[in-house]
Amino acid sequence: MRVIVAGLVGALLSRSLLAGNAMTPGRLVPEPPTLICLGVCWYIQGDDNCNATGELTYRKAGEDAWRKALPLLRVDPRKLYGGRQIEPMLAGTVFDLAPGTDYELKVRISDPDGGEAEQVVRQRTRSEPQTPRDARELHVAPGDGGGSGTKADPFKGFAALQKAVQPGDLVLVHAGTYKGPIQLTRSGEEGRPITYRGAGDGEAIFEGGGDDGDVLVIYGTRHLIFERLTLRSGLRAFHANGCQGLTVRRCTITRCRFGIRAIDARSPARDFTITDNAIASTTTWPRTKGIEDIEGLEINGTGHAVAYNRITNCGDCFSFRDPASASDVYNNVLEAATDDAIELDETTHNARAFRNRITDCHMGVTTQPVWGGPAYIIRNAFYNTVGSPLKLHNEPSGIVILHNTSVKSAQAFETWTKSLRNVLARNNLFLGTERYAAEVGTGKGEFEMANVDFDYNGYSKSPDATRFMKWGDARYATIEEVRQKAAIEKHGVIVALDIFASKVLFPDPSARCRPPDLRLREGSAACDAGQVLPNINDGFGGKAPDLGAYELGDKLPHYGPRPE
Repeated sequence: MRVIVAGLVGALLSRSLLAGNAMTPGRLVPEPPTLICLGVCWYIQGDDNCNATGELTYRKAGEDAWRKALPLLRVDPRKLYGGRQIEPMLAGTVFDLAPGTDYELKVRISDPDGGEAEQVVRQRTRSEPQTPRDARELHVAPGDGGGSGTKADPFKGFAALQKAVQPGDLVLVHAGTYKGPIQLTRSGEEGRPITYRGAGDGEAIFEGGGDDGDVLVIYGTRHLIFERLTLRSGLRAFHANGCQGLTVRRCTITRCRFGIRAIDARSPARDFTITDNAIASTTTWPRTKGIEDIEGLEINGTGHAVAYNRITNCGDCFSFRDPASASDVYNNVLEAATDDAIELDETTHNARAFRNRITDCHMGVTTQPVWGGPAYIIRNAFYNTVGSPLKLHNEPSGIVILHNTSVKSAQAFETWTKSLRNVLARNNLFLGTERYAAEVGTGKGEFEMANVDFDYNGYSKSPDATRFMKWGDARYATIEEVRQKAAIEKHGVIVALDIFASKVLFPDPSARCRPPDLRLREGSAACDAGQVLPNINDGFGGKAPDLGAYELGDKLPHYGPRPE
């Protein structure tokens, strides 16, 4: 009898455990689109062992063939930094789509312990906001009131203008200096933004009061466009808390402590388009004053596209702030950041940093923390990141690191944190001059890694033949020892500076460096050494994808402001 009872109890317990591990699909949520990316989150219940998987395919509306994207990330909600709670989900992104275009996304999730579902959702990428063709033109010139808004009799200052401006208007800002803080309170409408554009008769300058005064105060507004303007010498060039549909394009921002700032957690920002701007502040390189609270852009919210900008001499060039998700930072030139080039810190799902050129920065891309992810770091070119190209501190979870190239002096890659969870690294190049090729888990005390998967990456050798990699508490002298004893880098390779077609030297961290051409030399150890990744390296040449930011034979991406 005891045996039978024990058997029944065991069976019931087994079924209970299995039920907890089985997945129950919940709601599939298409995320706010950006110009060239679409993301999804499929919320689930159960799957206590976090082994559910998700497939993502896509096609342009009207096409027949489906194309594969990266698999969804099973977001692990356990042990997040600061006790943050998130819902269990699978999430992912489709990259490099056409703006203003309809797509279909097919999402399939399944669990070996039970539970599966499939749905097709239709999404449209955002179009870059434009001034309406039938826009009414209003003119403004420096002054303290009056004017009718015509070219012959412009409004004298923005206080007069604000009484007349309407959605769909084009405000031509004539040459001269406009003293801030200038408060703009009128909003445009979707499809009919209000545009503030330099009139082209000389430099239109908005000037703040140094650290004690903002330049433009636009908080809470919607659908405004700012083009060809100069903003300088203020606490915030754009005080943009709670804004939606803000576009800042081809502007120059100098000597401001914060270029564009929108960080009100009660009213997160939405759908910013920040493109082709030149933003420069007042830090000096190399770092001599520690971490300076100077930000090129600091924004929260979702649906943002920050692309083709040149951001220099800031503490951080770009930072997300909580809450933040489903946004893109790409094709930017980021230089001389005395702290971090890009902070994906405080993001949840589908934060994306890709195709940026990062030079002379203390750290490259940071994830301290990412709450669940996925946060994507893809095809960035790092040169002279004095600390590390990637900062995976404060127990991040859900990081996808693909096809980056980093050349720096000192140790090539390192991170300190109490735990590292749910990290995938493929097809990257890490070249350095000292200590280990990679050192993960260097902090003192307890260190936990869960589902941290590094493979198909290239590393330079350490000058110390006894040091190749430190992985947690384990130390490996050679890549062969890693392959034999560790669960990582079964396909990793050794590389050196001769993999590049151009002459590349290790940088002098005490100087400003010119970014070298980091494209590969034909036949080098980095060629044909990568893993196939759908929607990331489609159309590769040779037998397999190449390692690093560039496929052999590709042209360099355009970084920074584009020609008009």
